[in-house]
Amino acid sequence: MVPSNDLFHLIQSMSKAEKRHFNLFASQNTKNGSNNYIKLFNAIEQQKEYNEEKIRKKFSNEVFAKKLAATKYLLFELILKSLRNFQSGKTINSQLNAHLEEAEILFSKALYKPCKKVLLKARKLATSNHRSFYLQQIIFWEKELTPYLFGGKGKLAVQQQLEEIHTLTQQAQNEATFEKLYLCMRTYYEVCLTKGGFCNRKAALKIMQHPLLEKEEFALTFQAKRCYFEIHGLYAKMNNQFEDAVSEFEKLKNLWDANPKMKQTDYRNFHRNLSEYLLCSLSIQKPIDFNACIEELECGLLENNIESQKYKAQIEVIRFCFAIGKGSTTNLESVKQNLVETLKQNESKLSLVWKIQAWYYLGVYCFLTGANDEAIDWIHQVQDYEKTGVLPGIQRFIQLLQIPVHYELKNYHFLEYQLRSTLRYLKKRGIANKEEEIFLGLVRKCLHVATKKEKQTQFYKINNLLNESTSSSLTLPIGSKVLKNWANQYLPQQKQSTILA
Repeated sequence: MVPSNDLFHLIQSMSKAEKRHFNLFASQNTKNGSNNYIKLFNAIEQQKEYNEEKIRKKFSNEVFAKKLAATKYLLFELILKSLRNFQSGKTINSQLNAHLEEAEILFSKALYKPCKKVLLKARKLATSNHRSFYLQQIIFWEKELTPYLFGGKGKLAVQQQLEEIHTLTQQAQNEATFEKLYLCMRTYYEVCLTKGGFCNRKAALKIMQHPLLEKEEFALTFQAKRCYFEIHGLYAKMNNQFEDAVSEFEKLKNLWDANPKMKQTDYRNFHRNLSEYLLCSLSIQKPIDFNACIEELECGLLENNIESQKYKAQIEVIRFCFAIGKGSTTNLESVKQNLVETLKQNESKLSLVWKIQAWYYLGVYCFLTGANDEAIDWIHQVQDYEKTGVLPGIQRFIQLLQIPVHYELKNYHFLEYQLRSTLRYLKKRGIANKEEEIFLGLVRKCLHVATKKEKQTQFYKINNLLNESTSSSLTLPIGSKVLKNWANQYLPQQKQSTILA
């Protein structure tokens, strides 16, 4: 049986066009009980939250109410059939499947020439969209046609086909191997995002030692090359080698640019790869044509569906991150409000990784603009998920960021406890280093100095520490600049500013 919430969310995720198509499809493709499915569909569609009691009460006089669970299951299946029918021909894979079905039908009817025309159309589509799997099936049917179309030239045609099958088989095997290596690397990378861990890096290193990953030339197809560059980029990120990561993702971007048609037909992978490139570039403050990249991401969002809304929300997060990273918080209030609204509307669609990144940058922005009470709220949002281990680098830095925020709020008594608590947090996880201990110690001294000059002396030391720091916590993207900006405002002839140093 299908859980009621799954049925409810499926219906709520449908566009107006999909709902309209379902009503037509249900009335045309069911003989008995079609009105029951449409009635139940419309009743659930009108609810803001699923309430089965109201459904049972509404249809208490209907026969299907006595077997509601079975009716919901059949409705779920009917909706999926309707969506398959609605989406038919809208994706490259569905078009290729349709061509192959047509070819099989025509072959069974002994219509060999029309069958060949359909296969030529399919071959052109598969070739232009780098679909090795489908090319193999197309070659199979062309081989079947050979005795009926080529006559005396059949032997030569078969030989050419055998050579082509051998080439395509090699490419398919090559692509499959790269896909396997990529999935393994992606899994280790995701684990590092959530839990960190030296073991995962050791396992990732074994993947990098695979012979196929030695040279780009070993990747024979577009998809294999995409996996090759992404594997290298993810491995560099796992080891905090962001310059190497940017280099690999830039090569990956160039690959997409050389195959512009694939940006639309394989948008999921394109969006992920370009997003990685943007965020890695932000990490090392690499100058890039940000607006052009965002425009490319937005161009791929042609359909107004749930998945597109997720991608739009991710683009808003990237846009805000870059706005902060440019070095000024001027005129960003409208961008910030737009992001907050986007997060509310798409909370269930965004992964925790994307939400934590958004909360982190919102906290940074509020601190820079002096909205320290709100900054604390965003910091707490991040800390609420500390036990999940997601994005440990941000979790580590957010512990340090709350210190100057509380200092600005003049929570001096609480700050004494917070300084000790933060140091315990870092030591307990084995990630405290001398630089962080010095930073916390200097802030503590600021609480107890008697004169303005003594306070300035401590902030001079904080500023020098940040300038010389190699700690991953203190040098997190944007983080170091935020802390420097805070320290500078207490130095002579330094005015408080929202401009990052």
